[in-house]
Amino acid sequence: MATKMDPSKIVVDEQHIIRRRDDEQLITLENVKLLSVLSGWYLFSIFGNNSTKEILTAAPIPLTLTLCQYICVIVYCGVIFKYMGIAPLPFSLNLIKLGIPLATGHILGSWLGKLSLEYVPVSFTHTVKATSPLFTMVISRIVLGTQFSLPLVLSVIPIIFGVSISSFTEIAFNFIGFLTAIGSTVLFTCQNIYSKVLFKGKSIDETNLLFIISVIGSAILLLPWFSIEFFTILDGQYRDPNVSLGKLTLLFIFNGFCHFAQNIMAFNALSMVTPLTYSVANTIKRVIVIIASIFYFGNIPSTLNAVGMILAIFGIFLYNRTEYNLAREYEVKEQSKNYPV
Repeated sequence: MATKMDPSKIVVDEQHIIRRRDDEQLITLENVKLLSVLSGWYLFSIFGNNSTKEILTAAPIPLTLTLCQYICVIVYCGVIFKYMGIAPLPFSLNLIKLGIPLATGHILGSWLGKLSLEYVPVSFTHTVKATSPLFTMVISRIVLGTQFSLPLVLSVIPIIFGVSISSFTEIAFNFIGFLTAIGSTVLFTCQNIYSKVLFKGKSIDETNLLFIISVIGSAILLLPWFSIEFFTILDGQYRDPNVSLGKLTLLFIFNGFCHFAQNIMAFNALSMVTPLTYSVANTIKRVIVIIASIFYFGNIPSTLNAVGMILAIFGIFLYNRTEYNLAREYEVKEQSKNYPV
């Protein structure tokens, strides 16, 4: 039978660990913080993805939405710089040169991702994005000459089958939506690989990186936005007449905050856990976003479609687990070379 704990026997020590007075550890404030960060990450991801779909359904202006997201990030990063003691990096010519490819890739990847959401459900877009490990392997092999072990190559097979099944059985399947989701995945994969190569050995915090991408991205995006969507907005023919301008404006503001918050939460989570734990948490996030979008928009998948989604998500977990195990094996081998028995 469970016994009630005497409150007088609980203390918080200097390491911020809640303990019984007999030194039995119950819970750490670090774990509470991690749980809060993960919960916030998942919650803002759900709100961000669903509000993006809702905005683009009512007003198909993806460049405007991307620009608003950048502006929100710039404003909120400015608040962090001012009140949280993080120093902004001075903009130099070298920093701009480094940031332009990153910002360009982010713009194109975001635009294709939003374009995909105009044509297909959120759940399908996120299932297609599960192919990122496959493209990571292919691009790394072509560009960097990276060789991958057989177990890692085999681990992406469930992803390929899962996305294939989901695509063939998706009731609302649209070829443009599928291609743009694939294109977005490829571009963000290239951006991630480029970032790792570019900032290897360099010290730059996540807030500054997000700020740099947003500032340079806004500057790059202004001309295309003005040429493609500005006059459409002036004509007033860009939105569903059943959606009021006030509601649409609030959705844009809300979406911009969610975009900023989920990025900050993701960076914080990455800094608090191991790469494997982060990968698992990211996989769980994708599952939660898919399930939440299904219930929110009422896009109930068929049995085969659901099987495809589950298989693709399982493939991501298998890939991350295999990659982590291989990395650990490599570290052990290297340590044994340096410290022979």
